[in-house]
Amino acid sequence: MSRLCLVALPLLIVGGCASTKTTTIESDPPGARIMVNGDYIGDAPTTVNLRDNSFVTGVSTVYDIEAVPKPEMTEASGEVQRRTIYSRDGLPSRVFFDMRLARQRPKERIEADINVRQGDR
Repeated sequence: MSRLCLVALPLLIVGGCASTKTTTIESDPPGARIMVNGDYIGDAPTTVNLRDNSFVTGVSTVYDIEAVPKPEMTEASGEVQRRTIYSRDGLPSRVFFDMRLARQRPKERIEADINVRQGDR
């Protein structure tokens, strides 16, 4: 009996520490191609099981989620959107992509010509 406990206890500790959460990934408009860590998962809305191994490995699991608009998504901005999720921050139950929003680009810097000729003053 004690031999069985010595074998079973480490398996319970290691197996019981990792957690899995079902996450729903949605887009508006629906139909964006969803990629998780470079692998195609399906078209939004879809679900994926995210696993947190940080209690076992000591390292946070990283998930890079991309929503890629399809050409027929006429309401979409046409830009790929990304979210990075770290399991140490908690796994979400829902990830949402608003495909109509364009990514914010930095404003162009306008530089004035500061070279003033003597005769223009």
